[in-house]
Amino acid sequence: MSDIQKPDAADRPQEDRTASSEKGPRQHGIPNSATTPEIESTTSFLMEQLAALLAHDPGVRSGTQEAARKMRAAARCSRSILEIHRKCFRKSAVKRLRAELKWLAKSVGPLRHATVGDEQARVPAQQLPMLNMLGLGFASVENEPGNAYENAYKSALAALESDRYFHLISELQSFCADPPAKVNPAAHHRVND
Repeated sequence: MSDIQKPDAADRPQEDRTASSEKGPRQHGIPNSATTPEIESTTSFLMEQLAALLAHDPGVRSGTQEAARKMRAAARCSRSILEIHRKCFRKSAVKRLRAELKWLAKSVGPLRHATVGDEQARVPAQQLPMLNMLGLGFASVENEPGNAYENAYKSALAALESDRYFHLISELQSFCADPPAKVNPAAHHRVND
């Protein structure tokens, strides 16, 4: 084994040395010089939010309201960062991701507040004198405790079990791994906001 020597940098072809000295992935055939600190920080933040979505997925699937709140927050933060830095990326990619993140937030959102109205729903119709005097009985099935929660849970679970959700997660991963950067994002910045 001692007869085998590793080639030093001078023995390698020039192209190998330059390829190994480049930092970061290439973006859709765009040279690395097009990757700006803004793009890097945006994708880094999106990766954090993607990790939060995945971390809270099991909690939402088990019906935890706190997990639903945090998953919704991660989806909304992702939408916001994409909106703020939209000029750096291809419009179609940002628009599609934002729409899907909005759908996810709307799907899991109701679960986070499903019990907020339950205390009011527990009030028997007899304790609502105005409604009873008018002959209106508002003790319907929709007002039964737990129904709001069950409906919200079923909706959130259906969303998380859908192909649409898995496609969104895959799209976010692809966006972060290989950002669809515009060729010259610096040219698209607004001077005065």
